[in-house]
Amino acid sequence: MDGVVFVETPAGSRNKYEWDEELGGLALDRRLFTSMSYPADYGYIAWMRITDIHDIPAELRNEIEHFFQVYKDLEHKKTETYGFGNRDDAVRLIAEARERVGA
Repeated sequence: MDGVVFVETPAGSRNKYEWDEELGGLALDRRLFTSMSYPADYGYIAWMRITDIHDIPAELRNEIEHFFQVYKDLEHKKTETYGFGNRDDAVRLIAEARERVGA
């Protein structure tokens, strides 16, 4: 599936969609309780343009990390972030996730 991109949640949206295997498509999972919106497309990033985390401007990385630190505050749920890994970390995590779901 190289070159295929699934954007589960578009930038600027408050709706969070997720892939539903049973439906064979995207389904609304939830709407953000906060007045903020997702800062970037949420889903798979094509590494054709992004080869490593430092190809993403620091300001956008900070915005993305901040979003995930506070987006569930009004739901009284705690979230934690641990910074960003590099491309090798992402490739490893994707492979591990694929193994877990048998892809």
